[in-house]
Amino acid sequence: MNIYVSGSGMNPSRVDVGARGSYGTEPLSFQFSPEWNGLSKKLVFYPQRGTPVYCAVFNGDAVIVPYSVMKCAGDNTFIISGYTVEDGHIGVKRITATGIAYVSPAPDDTLNEPEPPDPTELETLIAKLGAPYIADNGDWYIWSAETEDFVDSGTPARGPKGETGKGLVLLGVYSSVEALEEAVTDPDVGDAYSVGTDDESMLVYIWDGEDWQDHGSIRGVGIESIVQTEYGEGALDDNVWTVTLTNGTMSTFTVKNGPQGPQGPAGNVYYGSEEPPGDSNAVIWINPAGAPSPVTAVMTARDEAVAAAESAAADASSASADASSASGYAESAQEDADSAKEYALKSEAWAVGTRNGLPVTSPDPAYNNSSEYWAIAAGNSATAAASNANRMAFVAFTTNANGHVVIVNADRAANTAFELKPDGHMQVTLTEYGG
Repeated sequence: MNIYVSGSGMNPSRVDVGARGSYGTEPLSFQFSPEWNGLSKKLVFYPQRGTPVYCAVFNGDAVIVPYSVMKCAGDNTFIISGYTVEDGHIGVKRITATGIAYVSPAPDDTLNEPEPPDPTELETLIAKLGAPYIADNGDWYIWSAETEDFVDSGTPARGPKGETGKGLVLLGVYSSVEALEEAVTDPDVGDAYSVGTDDESMLVYIWDGEDWQDHGSIRGVGIESIVQTEYGEGALDDNVWTVTLTNGTMSTFTVKNGPQGPQGPAGNVYYGSEEPPGDSNAVIWINPAGAPSPVTAVMTARDEAVAAAESAAADASSASADASSASGYAESAQEDADSAKEYALKSEAWAVGTRNGLPVTSPDPAYNNSSEYWAIAAGNSATAAASNANRMAFVAFTTNANGHVVIVNADRAANTAFELKPDGHMQVTLTEYGG
């Protein structure tokens, strides 16, 4: 579809770009009037759903309508703007033209195909012009809308060589970042300090012009351990070794077993009571005469050594068990001694009313169990019984020379009541008993 852009108008201003869900079937080709000469042109589609899509556009070149426009039926606005170019850079917007891209309805099954992504403005530029490049003179060459060709931008692809850095020089040590910030208030870019309290926690902080940046430990990473963690038993099997670094990270490497070696020659068996000849490769010496051979002596010595080691181990185990039992007996004896001492103290308190030679006082529970306590209690009970017995004595009577009845122990009369009965008898009643 050809569109002629004249000033701020388009002809036609409304174009049919295809059915909904189609893509690339109706590209747009733009021709521009002289007012657009020398301007950099930018085309923007505004789909009914989604974000605007920017495309580069050149005189006579075809533009594929973005899929985000084609997936919804109806009118979609697109705008072409012309910008001035100053020293190879986009300047101000000078002219704008607006058109309508109409998408016709289509069956739903046309949307089952995957959606192609919308190209970016940079992608459309690169597709049309190719990417900027570095020419033989070392400058960047960029596209010029005025000449419609690549021109020298005058910008070197490689900048001038910078000054040699001052390297890493640690200017001091502080216990914390707060202490560093408080002490160094006007640092230069690249100033470096150690922060920490020991070698393990020491970190390097470098000023970047705005803040102190943590650049990690001042110490390099070393090897903590190398341990074989998997063992290969057969030929060409893997043996895995694990390396642990001082920063906690681990890695492994594998060492293979060698191939199976060739079988060695068979050994000779020597029979005889004499020592085998010096040039013999005999590995077994059998002595029919019954005399001990070196092989027998070695084997016997080995067996005796093994038996002695096993016996020593058994004796050590038995001694350990005996020591453990003795320790248990000692602990039990100590407990019995402590118990006996406690009983002795209680017995002393019961017998004589003292503990460790000191009197048992009344607040002590043992006070009520001492013989002294019970002796005092018995005396008090006897005194009380005597008093009660004395109070229980009756009044005694006798007759005097005149034949009158006389009270012998008048001191008891206070506890006695007298009443003359009608039959002439006297009734005597004890009025108080006990204390």
